[in-house]
Amino acid sequence: MKLTAYAVLICAMAAPSAAFAQQHAGSAEDQLACTPDVYRLCASNIPDEDAITACLRQHKPQLSAGCKAVFSRPDTAAAPKKNDDDD
Repeated sequence: MKLTAYAVLICAMAAPSAAFAQQHAGSAEDQLACTPDVYRLCASNIPDEDAITACLRQHKPQLSAGCKAVFSRPDTAAAPKKNDDDD
């Protein structure tokens, strides 16, 4: 049973990592910081990255210190990027 759970964890971390980082502007370090919290608090939302992100935000007081730091940063990815040609 533990071996199966470990294999699922490895696959879950490896498969969506690039897409998650691009879509949610999270680095590999951010993902590693939050992976235990995903499994502890939001496992029912796997593999839906948007639902996982929303779940983690809802559980912010319960997050580990590392994951809480990720979700405490200003959300620069959501801000529109100003282009020099926009003037």
